[in-house]
Amino acid sequence: MQTHGYIIDKKTKEKIKILIRQAKYGRHLKMRKSGTDGSHFTDEEFYLNEDKQQSKLQRLKDGGSIFC
Repeated sequence: MQTHGYIIDKKTKEKIKILIRQAKYGRHLKMRKSGTDGSHFTDEEFYLNEDKQQSKLQRLKDGGSIFC
């Protein structure tokens, strides 16, 4: 199952559109370039905006796929 939505980078106030695929023990996130905003994923947003997770957020913004 997959869905789409967005998260907000708290440092730059940038809206990042994402595609989410459900896995057995988490979620795979990938950045989208276009389309409607969709749902606001607050749990993933809080997780990725923590200081320890900045490398994952940067990898997502660079176009990579991450696992949360």
